[in-house]
Amino acid sequence: MIDVNAFAYSLGINPGWIGVVLGIALFLMGRYYGKQVGVTYGANGMITMLEDNGFLKVKSRRTDEDGNEVVEYSKVDEQ
Repeated sequence: MIDVNAFAYSLGINPGWIGVVLGIALFLMGRYYGKQVGVTYGANGMITMLEDNGFLKVKSRRTDEDGNEVVEYSKVDEQ
């Protein structure tokens, strides 16, 4: 097994700084991923709310071959 502490000390790096750098990297990746997921959930919620309140008219609903729901909306001048 490799002794990470001894290896880091041989390079002149305090092992605590390795933990700090890894912690910051994990925090930034989590923050980025969380923002992307939040935007997606927010957009889906907004579309659903506009459908429920009648501001968007659904022309058709179907499921594609991957199992994803596909919704087609009618244009302003369509009935």
